[in-house]
Amino acid sequence: MRTAAAILTILASPAFADEDVVDLLARQGCTVGPATHAEGVSSAQVTAFVQDALDDNLAVRVGDYTVLDASICTMRLPDIEDAWSLDDPRIQAIISDIDAYPDEPGCYLIEPSKAFIEAYPDDSAKANDEFVAFLAKHITSGELRFYSPDPLYTPVSWQVVRGACAELPNIDDLTATHAYVTDANFDKYVRTSGTDVTCSNGQSFKAQQATLEMQGVDLITSEYPDHAVNAFLFMELMILAWASDFRVDMTMQDRGKLRPPMCGLGQ
Repeated sequence: MRTAAAILTILASPAFADEDVVDLLARQGCTVGPATHAEGVSSAQVTAFVQDALDDNLAVRVGDYTVLDASICTMRLPDIEDAWSLDDPRIQAIISDIDAYPDEPGCYLIEPSKAFIEAYPDDSAKANDEFVAFLAKHITSGELRFYSPDPLYTPVSWQVVRGACAELPNIDDLTATHAYVTDANFDKYVRTSGTDVTCSNGQSFKAQQATLEMQGVDLITSEYPDHAVNAFLFMELMILAWASDFRVDMTMQDRGKLRPPMCGLGQ
């Protein structure tokens, strides 16, 4: 997938002052694993860095992976280097009219996965990667939303929020809830999933709940705050996690499997 995978920010301290190693890990995610490449630094430097973290109980091993602790790293949203544009004719062709759904005004992508399947008919994995990268790029920018204030009311589809498509009665709510798509909330979502499920299990319900809590919902009383809440923020953060390669071996027909840091941390 053409992404700069989820990054981490290491807090400065004597034990974690190797800026070259920090930069390497920042470009490869919060997890050190089989695919980690020691570009620009020696393997010995990386090994020493990870061992220091393990010795100080600031990292945990999950099989072939080592996940750094939240106290020394914060995952960042994936930086999508290249993806389909919303201006691509293939995307423009599947955007609904703003008044196509009178009860839920907005411009929605109609069966967007089909556009990618048709573009890569002989490569389902590439079609999936391109689709996820497309969604992630525009989720991060705020131009695509999966929004509903009600957890019992699923949105029509991914909603385009720009230009004339942003001239909506609830645009203030859409704008306000996009502010929750942050590095810190992404980190919390991924780590909550990681401690909740094994790598053979599916999606974490606790991670879904965490996305409500981070927006001010009281999970004990189910009381919602006075400000806008996106009950489907978890969908947006889940796609960003997929774009960070925290779910591997995916195709359009197969959801693949989770890998650390999105699973196995509670074992």
